[in-house]
This record gives sequence, C-alpha cells and structure tokens, in this order.
Amino acid sequence: MTPLSSSGQSASQPVSSLFQEIFPVADLQPSSHPVPSDLDSVGAVGVPPQFLGLVLQRGGDEVLLEKVPDRFVVRPKAAQPIDLTRLPDVTQVRPLGRGVALVELLVAPARLDSVMDEARRSGAFDYVSHVYQYQGQGATRVYLGDEVTIVFHPTLVAQAVDAIAQGLGLVLVKPLDGIPNAFIYRLSDRTPLNPLKIANTLLENPAVLSAEPNAILESQPFYRPRDGFYSSQWYLQNNGGSSITAGSHIDAEKAWDITRGDRSIIIAIADDGIDLSHPDFQGTGKIVSPKDFKDNDFNPLPGTRDDSHGTACAGVAVAEENGSGIVGVAPRCALMPIRTTGYLDDQAVEELFDWCVSRGAAVVSCSWGPGSIYFPLSTRQRAALNRAATQGRNGKGCVIVFAAGNANRPVNGTVNEQGWPNKVLSGSTEWLSGFAAHPDVIAVAASTSLNRKAAYSNWGDNISVCAPSNNASPGIWLPETGAILTPPQVTSNLAGAGVFTTDRLGSAGYSSTDFTADFGGTSSACPVVAGVAALVLSANPNLTAREVKQILESTADKIVDTNADPQFGFRYGSYDSRGFSRWFGYGKVNAYKAVLEARRRAGGGSPAPSPGPTPSPGPLGDDVTGHWAEAFIRQLIQRQIISGYKEDGTFRPNTNLTRGQFAALLVKAFPSLPNLRSGAKFWDVPASFWAAGAIDQCYRRGLLAGFPDGSFKPNANLTRAQALVALVNGLGLTGGTLSVLSYYSDAIRIPNFARDAIATATVRRMVVNYPDLTRLEAERAITRGEVSAFLYQALVTKGLASALRSPYIVDLGSNNTNSDPASSAFSDITDHWAAPFINTLAAQAILSGYEDGSFHPDEPINRAQLAAVLVKAFDPGDRRSGKVFQDVPSGYWAAAAIDRAYRGQFLSGMDADRFGPELGVPRWQLAAALAGGLAWPDESPEGLAVLDDRAEIPSAVQGKIAAALKRQILQGQPSPDRLNPNQPTTRADLASFIHQALIAEGRLS
Repeated sequence: MTPLSSSGQSASQPVSSLFQEIFPVADLQPSSHPVPSDLDSVGAVGVPPQFLGLVLQRGGDEVLLEKVPDRFVVRPKAAQPIDLTRLPDVTQVRPLGRGVALVELLVAPARLDSVMDEARRSGAFDYVSHVYQYQGQGATRVYLGDEVTIVFHPTLVAQAVDAIAQGLGLVLVKPLDGIPNAFIYRLSDRTPLNPLKIANTLLENPAVLSAEPNAILESQPFYRPRDGFYSSQWYLQNNGGSSITAGSHIDAEKAWDITRGDRSIIIAIADDGIDLSHPDFQGTGKIVSPKDFKDNDFNPLPGTRDDSHGTACAGVAVAEENGSGIVGVAPRCALMPIRTTGYLDDQAVEELFDWCVSRGAAVVSCSWGPGSIYFPLSTRQRAALNRAATQGRNGKGCVIVFAAGNANRPVNGTVNEQGWPNKVLSGSTEWLSGFAAHPDVIAVAASTSLNRKAAYSNWGDNISVCAPSNNASPGIWLPETGAILTPPQVTSNLAGAGVFTTDRLGSAGYSSTDFTADFGGTSSACPVVAGVAALVLSANPNLTAREVKQILESTADKIVDTNADPQFGFRYGSYDSRGFSRWFGYGKVNAYKAVLEARRRAGGGSPAPSPGPTPSPGPLGDDVTGHWAEAFIRQLIQRQIISGYKEDGTFRPNTNLTRGQFAALLVKAFPSLPNLRSGAKFWDVPASFWAAGAIDQCYRRGLLAGFPDGSFKPNANLTRAQALVALVNGLGLTGGTLSVLSYYSDAIRIPNFARDAIATATVRRMVVNYPDLTRLEAERAITRGEVSAFLYQALVTKGLASALRSPYIVDLGSNNTNSDPASSAFSDITDHWAAPFINTLAAQAILSGYEDGSFHPDEPINRAQLAAVLVKAFDPGDRRSGKVFQDVPSGYWAAAAIDRAYRGQFLSGMDADRFGPELGVPRWQLAAALAGGLAWPDESPEGLAVLDDRAEIPSAVQGKIAAALKRQILQGQPSPDRLNPNQPTTRADLASFIHQALIAEGRLS
C-alpha cells in the first residue's frame, strides 16, 4: 500500500494540538532525563488529519481503510449478559468466534452512528468499534481489538514511557518479548480515541518508533478439493502412470530406509481441527499436547461439517504406519493437533506459536493464510514467528512451514487485476501474504503429478521449495465473496492427480469414506514439506531451523516447466544463476537427499558406511609428545587398548572419535563385562562393517545403545556427554547428586539424558577438562585424546589402573582452580566496595584492567562493553538468529560479542537497524538483561517492596527485576535497599551483578 505519511512531513495543526492536549512533549521526561538529542533529529511522522482514523499501521506499512456502513462490533461486559438480538435496529448478530471476544451487529446504514452511540452510553459493553475494510476492496474485513502495541525510542526512560501511556488511559498488558522498549497496552474507558487514532496520534511523538492497533482478519484455508479418485499416494513414491510422470514424487522410500521419523520430533498441525479418532492417528505417544484455541480446551476436533481441512493435512504429514489406511511422510513422528480460532489477530498468532514453542514442537505446519490480498504482519506477529524460529527446540528453533496460497498470484508483488466479480479488485493491486514472506518461514509452492507448476500455486521471490499436489484452477477465499476463481478464466485442460490422504470418519468430510483422493492445493504441499523437515530432524536433531531450511533448498530437485502460465502467459519455470525459480523456489523437495544430507552433517555418512582410516597397531608418531593428554594416551597404548594409525604412525589426538571406533575401544578396555541383554540388529551396521562385532558386544553389555529409528549411526561423532554416559552406565557406577554440576560454568548446556551420569562421573574423578576445568562442553564431539583420558580414569575408578597426576582432572575434593582471586587485585580497588567481586571475576578471566594496573571501578560502561563481558561470563548459546546492525561494522572490536549476546537473548537492538554500542547502560537494564538472558522466570512485583526506589523501576520490567532481586543481585552493594535503576552502570556495578548472577546459576560458589 502507498504510505500516507513520510518522516519529513509534519502533521497539520489540528493533530498536533490534539497531541499536545493529551501529553505535552515538554512533560514527557523528568528534568534529570532530557529528551535525547537523537530524538530531535527523527522528525514527526504525520498522517493527514482526514485519515487519522482510517490508516492502519502494520509492520512498517500503512493500509488505508474505510468504514463498513452497515455493521459494528461490541464486546459485552462479562458481568452484564445481554440479549443482543433484542437491541433496537439490530438486524443480525454474529459472534466472531470463541477465540475472539467480539460480536458483530448489523444495522441499517442510516442508523449506524446513532446505534453505536446508544451502545456506548448503555454501559453494557467494554468496547464498541466500527468494522473496516480495505479502501476500494470490500472483500477484506478488518476488525479492531482493544490493544495497541507501542515501540518507544530505546533511550526513553521509564517515567516518560509511563507518562505517555497514562496520558492516553492505556493499561499495560505486557512487554513485547524480543523488541526493546516495546509494550502491549489495552484501551480503557479513559482512552479518548479509538485504536486507529491512538496509533496514528502516537506517531506524532518522536519518542515513539511505531504504534499499531491489533487488527483482526479472518484466515482462509488453502485447499482445492476435486471430484475423482486416485487410490495411491503417488506423491510419496511412483514409477509413473496415468496422469503421473515418473519422478514426480519426493523419493520417500529411500528416505525411510534411513529414518521413518522419531516420536521425539513433533509436528504441529495448526488448522480447523483434526479427527483424532481416525485409525491413522493412533499409536503410543502419537498425540502430543493437543489444543483447541477456538473452544479453549484440549480437544481440537472439527467443529462443523466443513472442518475437514486439518484432518487431511495431518494425514499427509504424519499418518501412522499401522498396516492399513495411508502412511504420512514422517509416520513415526508425533502429532501436535491444534485447532485455531480462524482469525489472525495478534493474540491468536502469539498464542499459537507460543504454544508450539512451550510444548516442544519441532515443525509447525500452516496450510492457511489471511483472508486478504494484502496482509503485512504486525510487529507482534513478526516477533511471535521470530521467537518460535529462534527460541523453539531449546534455542535451535522450530521449523515453520507455510502454504504459499492458491490464487496464482505473487506472495509479495503487484498485478494489474481485471475481470473480478463486482470489481472487488481492479487495476494495479499489491498482493502480500505476510506469513509466507516472513524470512524465518519455509514458503511452499505446489507442483503436479506431471512435474509441472500447479496452475493455482502462488509464486515469487519468497518461495523456498515446492512439493507435489493436485492441479486445478486458481482461486481464493475472501470474507465478502466466499470461494471464487481468480480471473482471467483458465480454459486449458489442467491435468494432474489428486492427493490421497485421511478424511474425517464416515460421511462428515470430503468423501463418504474415511479417506479422500482429491485433496490438494498448497495446503497439501505444505504438510509434505513439514513431514520431510521432520524426517531431517529425526536423522539429525541437532540442526537449527535455519539449517533445515537450507538443507531442504540445497537438496531439492530442479524440476523445469517450460509452459506458459495459463492466466498471464509468462514463463517462470526455469532457474537463475542462484538455482532459483520464481515458480518452484529452489526446486521440488527430495526427502531422501535431504535426510542423507542431515545424516552427513551428523557424521552418519551413507546407510552402509565405510570406516575410513582405522587405528591399527603400529609405531606411535611424535604428535603425542607434549600433548596435554600424553600420559593417558601412553598408558592405554601400553595396555594395547588404543593405538596409532598404521599408514603414517601418527595418533591424531585432536581428531574426533566416531561411535563405531568408541565401541572398539570399549571392548578392548573392558573385555570381561557380562552380557546384560540379547543382541540387536541395526540397519546401518551391516555384518561386513569393520566394527560390527564390537558394536554388538557393547550393546549386549549395556555400554552403548542404538537410536529409536533402529540405527546405530556408527560413523557419527561421539560427544563428550555420550562417552561419559556409556562409561557410567555400562560399568554400573553410582554416586553424586545433580548439585555437583554447578561446578561447571556451562552446566546449563548438559543434556537432560546425561545429567545424572555426568554427576556420577564428576565425583568419581572421571571427567578431564582441558584447558578450563570448569568447562565441560558436553555436546561437543570428543577427540581421541579426550576419550583416552576418560577411558583411563574409568579404569582407575574400577581399580584396574593406577591414578595419574594431571591438572585437568576434575577433583571436587581438591583446590585445583585455575587461579587465585586474590592475586588479581588492581591498584585502585583496594578499599573499594566491589573489590571482592572484581578480583573474583578477574581471576576467572571475565574482567580485566588497564595497562597501568588500574581498574577504574566507577567508570560507566557502554553496551558494547556489556556484550563482551556477558559473553565471557555466560558463554551464551544461540536462542535466535543473528542480526546485522548498521552501527556495528564487521571490523568493530566488539562485533562478535554483540552478535553472540544478541543470539543468546541477553541484548537486543535499540531499533530495527541499530544496536547503539556506545550508549550507556542504566542499572535496571543490566538487571533485566541478566534475567532475560538467563531465562529467570518473572516474579511478582511485590518482591520489590524491599527497595526504597521501586517506584522508579519501569513497570514493564518489574517482574524481571524482582527475579534478579530474588537471586541476591544486590548483595554486597553499598545500599542494598536501593537499585538506583536509572543511574548508569559502572564497571564496579557490572562486576557485582555478574558475580551474583554466576552464583545464582551455580557457576561460582
């Protein structure tokens, strides 16, 4: 849409005067906190006064609306039930749905304003609002909720933020996670303007970066059912046939030879409900965390006769392999069935994706989109998708898959529209599906059983991959028109087979049986890709969401369609120099190639692996001499447990060790262990594999086990955690409590399955850490030198070897820390209150002083310095994707630290493009950063009662400050009853806060 305002144009006097009446700019900041000078240069963003109540601000776009003349919406007060059908002049009552607490009332256009006034005066409603539509496009209805999202300038202090909100009668709901100084507010009876006017008025203030009302639009399913019946799932595997070209499948069978999925990989199907009584959704552990957002319960069954879409989508992705019915792309994965509200307001989108993240979904499949031709995502919706894509799966990210749509239009682009019924669209028209265009999303187009573009499939630069589906004329569903075909009319024959999948039981669904052969659209292509993504994660669960997307794109088949588009005549079915097609993205998804690549990245190789260089007896080269593990290695060589490489005589102590090689070492180290169970057949360990015998013995003796998909992954790298678990469990060792894990500075990254065993290994002196005793690095691939140390210490534990002296053996009974805090004192901190904190962190190499031996404890820090210290102290993992900031060039001294602090969610940008590396850090921001980065749950603000200056703490972060206070963050401060939240953080403050956070995390005693 064309913007109606620009940053260089001031508003006209009426708008400016209104703004001044609500909150004079001069009063926004306390005298001690003047408006930052950089705000003065921003300029006011002006919406012309005649459009103040008609411009919808949305994710940086401005959409021009008009009022629908014959309807409005209300939200009745819960305590005052009222029969809306008996209201004067109301001709029809339509609740928007249980997920949206609004009721639409139809009235005669001439009575609209007077009826709305009467409704407001009645006191029976919490909220009364017009219904809107896109100007000139009556097909898109827009309902406004009573919430508004405001992003303030990052330097604006809390008192000014609260003054702005309170001046408009806005009530804080919650901060917006992931965006600094952003908050969600609810309108109250003291709010003088409607949500549109509130947002546009706020943008007059240079202290406000963005303001958006919560716009509610209906969603549309992306399906295209047709008559006819095809009784096979050709899209999984085929050899050609009637209307089927050989190779138009996704090559599922060879992928299934590697993995058919794993119950630990959960596919969320968010749709109109799923018939969970269908036999193809049965099985132990098949259904996980069901949720019905429409009825607000946990039974997401279809509600009406038309609600069959979700059942069909779920079958395509994840139908169980049970000897009857159909099989999904990932049959052994789990299903998270979700029934959506049917609306795309901010809260609905947030709740959907937050549910998926909190309940452990690995893949989220969404075969739907907005019931609108132009739908930019709001700030809250973009943030919700980004959180899921970066914070899901413990920071690896949920893989989010969206259908591209079925209108044969660009996901994001302009078309000269002609021939639409009633001219609902005409002329140059912008199309945008904000979900499919989101950079964290895999947008899926559709190909046919003939390996050509499906006539209906949306296209453009945002397409990631395509997947096989049916063929049919392009169409769209809009609230005003219902389902219609998009013009111009397609007159050519559209050949292609339909998709065979699950249907609602009995006659309630698309067919009179329990299956349908005519499912299709990008709705069907989307769960195909979701299923392949789940297979990829089953083969390698350590992949991030971004890596999964890259694998799907890089392994896709480059299908080519030289035919002209049946509506517009253009040809986009070939690939450019990047290997990208506007019709097919990077190609048709190939399950086998994708899974194979995932296994390769996990170190798994091909299904029948070759061993590569194998350690063999021979003379030991000099690459061990002087190595930190030399003593352990030489002892194991003397015992003929381990050896060098015969071809060159080297030992290669820093080379990673595979699971097959580890099995061979275990058999040699512990030859007398009894068998605890019968053997097992692993499909990826043929009898001819060099370590097949050792793997079998280790399995029988309880030293090693396989994976749920029946594989052993003999060529996968062994991790340090896996090595310790195998030794502890296989040798039957016990002892130690989880509290001992606090010794390790990276204890938070110890996987759950290994925590008990590593605690045991720690107290039995089996853990050897080089170079830092306190860093376990549990999930890192183990080296041959490290496994030599672990094995030898296990022999010592069993009384089979004498103890060696090494400074790298973790011994909780000794004082083998790396340095002495007292030795790191600086010349200017002898009598300073923070000296103990500074000395301790300096000893841990977290803090350092200046070349002249001083520390400058009272010197304020900036955001770049904070990032550097946070990274050293907490070694954050990735909880979201990185971001390029315009004010942090690649050569900047703290660029790497800023990137890691951002990825770890300790720090965020000051706005969309700026980090502000040289800006100061108020003390409240430091406390909040620690609470957020360390994932401390918010506490009740009542916990702040002990602070004399609690009123100065921004209300939006009081829960986080309370969480920090609970963890003794102010202990040792000169005034522990005051946070001094708006004072700049000094180097001494930084030392004390970081020190206390490390203690709270169990990383310091």
